[in-house]
Amino acid sequence: MKVPSSSRKRYLSGADWCVTALSQGTVEMTGRRCIFQIAICLAGIPDFGTVEAAFRSYCDRFPILWGTASRCWCLAPFWKIPDAPDRMRPVPVARHTLEENGARQTAMVRWIETLTNQHAAQDGWRVALDFGQIGTDNSVLVFSFDHCLFDAAGAETFIQLFLEDVNGTACDVDFPSARLTAPAFLDQWCRKFRSGQKINRMMRRLAEGATAWLALPQNAAQKPFRFRMTTFTEDEIRRVRERAYSVAGYLMFMPFALASAASAFRPFFMRQAGENAHFVVSVSTDKPKTVAVRTRHFFFNELSFLYFRFPVAGASDRNALAGLLRDQLVSQVREEIPSAIEDANLLMRILPARQMWRFLMRFYRNRLASFGFTCLGESSVKALSVLGCAIQNITHFPVIPTPPGVGLVLNPSRGACQAVLSYIEGVFSDEEADEIMNGFRQWLLDEP
Repeated sequence: MKVPSSSRKRYLSGADWCVTALSQGTVEMTGRRCIFQIAICLAGIPDFGTVEAAFRSYCDRFPILWGTASRCWCLAPFWKIPDAPDRMRPVPVARHTLEENGARQTAMVRWIETLTNQHAAQDGWRVALDFGQIGTDNSVLVFSFDHCLFDAAGAETFIQLFLEDVNGTACDVDFPSARLTAPAFLDQWCRKFRSGQKINRMMRRLAEGATAWLALPQNAAQKPFRFRMTTFTEDEIRRVRERAYSVAGYLMFMPFALASAASAFRPFFMRQAGENAHFVVSVSTDKPKTVAVRTRHFFFNELSFLYFRFPVAGASDRNALAGLLRDQLVSQVREEIPSAIEDANLLMRILPARQMWRFLMRFYRNRLASFGFTCLGESSVKALSVLGCAIQNITHFPVIPTPPGVGLVLNPSRGACQAVLSYIEGVFSDEEADEIMNGFRQWLLDEP
């Protein structure tokens, strides 16, 4: 069935609707939706008035930022774009002064935690900007994104184009078309049903036996989201990639990093699940796209999902686990699991977001995964400065959907790599979160 989009209606993909359902579930359990933030640390303090004016003008180019998710007569969900400028509310922009209590990086992470919890609890926005001044010689731009409209790669492309705009190097041809159309995907039903059967069989295998998981605090709605961050230098990440090559094989950085993360998490999961339980880990990565394609498409989600299952006890041998995960990765790619998940999610769009969330909860016995893991590719932010202030690094701070409400994200930044642990307060204490990140660093550098 051909159902074309119009200039004020953009049909959502299966990944979009899955993220919308997960965000709805996170709201029900924590009172806050799924957002993520990208922090850009600067050497120097740019003129904030210029940045603010440029950002508001930049966002005005995209009425889609004031849209909402809705459903069509054909049951396919779509993004409803406002047709009049007077329906567009101002983009949230704020300025802050950060007090350096202790380490500068720790002070910045604590501030971003505060921003995350404030923004995640408020609806009605899709993108926001906060500017923080640190002392007299450093600053940070924090871009907040609603995950229903952006994925990590799209958000970085959005930021890159804005930085070109504020620096005066952007051209009108660089901006995407206002007609962000997409088909409703109401065809090839037999293929979608076969994909659904394939994913159903895979998920039932993943759910066999006991799944290792961490209980959320009973008053999760009153608990803030928390972050822990560690940075790997360019030399350290080079050593990690060399170790990953020798242990897991060529281009197998992700299985090696996931095995290291599982080894760091293992002691904490064993306390509740025991060694007979299995980790079930959801892994999301960016779909590889050319620069031209990224420039044309930075709204909505184009994610690739994978799922891994392995014994908790097996995480004590990182190298053997990396080999097991490599084999599972190769098997899933050979069986075309990522594309089957995409097709099956298109079929699932028949359910409203809340019903889809409740279906997922019942189907997976309230345990979608033990923890989430995201391994991002090279950053799309290529700008070197903002109004003359050099960019030092770029870091992602995601709210992990609940459950599991616990996850780890890796993102390369200027040759180095940032690792961020995202969790709900009460799942880990501050000391335990520090222990996990220290353990992850040691396992990844092969120095346990």
